[in-house]
Amino acid sequence: MKNAASFWPVYEQYAGEAKQLGDQNLAIIQDYAKNFMDDAKADELAHRVMALDEVANGIAKEILPSHEEGAAYGVGVAILPTGQSGADAN
Repeated sequence: MKNAASFWPVYEQYAGEAKQLGDQNLAIIQDYAKNFMDDAKADELAHRVMALDEVANGIAKEILPSHEEGAAYGVGVAILPTGQSGADAN
């Protein structure tokens, strides 16, 4: 029970921030769908996605426990909104 009590607030914080990033990723996809793109637009959207990946990795490093600590919570690998695993974030 102690592990659950300390895990869920951390998870809720991470999930909330991950949802915001997912919403931003969706906006990029919708932007692509509206504006079939030229090379400049493709570069812009690629940079926006890469920037979100960096933010997601930073959130995971800041909020989620390390792999060793995560094992105590029963957490293996965190799934980030961009499809990367928490192990890739390190």
